Amino acid sequence: MERSVLSIGSNLGDRLTYLEAAVDDLAATTGIAVRGVSSVYETPPWLPVTDSRFYSIVAIVETNLDPFSLLDTVQEIETRHGRTRGLKWSPRTLDIDIITFGDEESSDQELTLPHPLAHERPSVLLPWLELDEDAKIAGVPCKELVEKLDCSGIVRLGRLR
Repeated sequence: MERSVLSIGSNLGDRLTYLEAAVDDLAATTGIAVRGVSSVYETPPWLPVTDSRFYSIVAIVETNLDPFSLLDTVQEIETRHGRTRGLKWSPRTLDIDIITFGDEESSDQELTLPHPLAHERPSVLLPWLELDEDAKIAGVPCKELVEKLDCSGIVRLGRLR
């Protein structure tokens, strides 16, 4: 089993319901065991494409799937819950990103590992640190990374359900 960190977000529709559904779907998937789920964080839009605030969580899973099968699985979950792929960073019902997959590094066009923007997103780092205070991206402690970021406007809302 390989440990993977997933960032799950929504900024369209019933955001909490979409986050809960994503966690439920992951837990129901053969080959995936959900080991931890962070609190929900409300964050400002990452880019000025939308004015919708994101609800974000991090889930730590263990899986016997390979990284590309995990990617296929999370994209199917996104689609099942109304995600459409259009303009980059546009509003979406569900967005699931693979942040890390064990210690794997990949620069594949379909899947870059670790996630190339995770180090600059408080919406990933804060919930991840809640679950693992020793979290690292490419060997760099997430605590150090988050200290360099503007975390204003981020609100911890509490746990799902």
